[in-house]
Amino acid sequence: MPEITGHEPDRARVAQVRVEHDHGDRHGSGYRVSDIVVLTAARVVEGASSVEVVFNADRPDRWSTTANVALCEPTADVAVLELDWADGLEPVAPAKFGYLDRLRAEVPCRAIGSPSMRSSSGRYRGARQADGVVRSRTHQGEDLVEFTVTRARGGTHPDASPWDGMSGAAMWCADQIVGVVSSPLSHDPNRLAAADVTSWYKRLDADRLVELTGILRLPGQIDQVEPIAAAAAVIQSCPFTAMVPDTTYVLAPGQCGSSYIGASMVVDPMGVGIASLGAETGLVLADVSAERLAEVRRTNPSLENRR
Repeated sequence: MPEITGHEPDRARVAQVRVEHDHGDRHGSGYRVSDIVVLTAARVVEGASSVEVVFNADRPDRWSTTANVALCEPTADVAVLELDWADGLEPVAPAKFGYLDRLRAEVPCRAIGSPSMRSSSGRYRGARQADGVVRSRTHQGEDLVEFTVTRARGGTHPDASPWDGMSGAAMWCADQIVGVVSSPLSHDPNRLAAADVTSWYKRLDADRLVELTGILRLPGQIDQVEPIAAAAAVIQSCPFTAMVPDTTYVLAPGQCGSSYIGASMVVDPMGVGIASLGAETGLVLADVSAERLAEVRRTNPSLENRR
């Protein structure tokens, strides 16, 4: 299983969502996808009488504000919150979205939310990252995907589910949000159900889809959203340093068309992908630098091991 490397979601934008409703309170997760918009799951905020959103919940620079439920769609388990307090907020770059167009292979993904945590002083809620793979739909014909956790960062409380409060966490593939965690699967604590972007387009009524895509700045049609092919996602997540032991630039062409994934790319001597194409035929350009080559070989003098 390739390790997920590269893009790290901004933890300062990971939200803890606290909801009050007629029967008590509820906790979930979310992600600030634009200046005043937080993406979460419908099951977190459905029936809410009030919503508080907390950022940096386990850090000294913690801050919070109330929020309005701008959209809540249980049919696709997606919801959008609009923050009430905007004065003094630092602007953020809009999050990018993609969709999983094939699920025949394991797709490396990650999610960061605010489940129950533990410390010497007791129970609290803080950011926890789950790395794993999306393997399949939870059941044939359903729109939920199954996210299997292969590595988790951060502790959990021994008296709580390891993912209590993870519902609503954004699920990422590379640098794109591809869905939202829905709920743990009861038969396995390390398997989570998630509503992916595709399900939003499939299950929402036309009017509600227009509303959601307008708030999230998404295209109106699923075929206009950038697809993330399973095999291409695996390629993007691989540690490329294993591919360049000679610390050279690598030009990796990929064949397009039926049964192929494309994904041509240029990788620099440190193993960093610096240019790439999607699944379509095209031309990829990148700058090749002798200075960069020399810098990498000073940092990683692997050529000295030649015999």
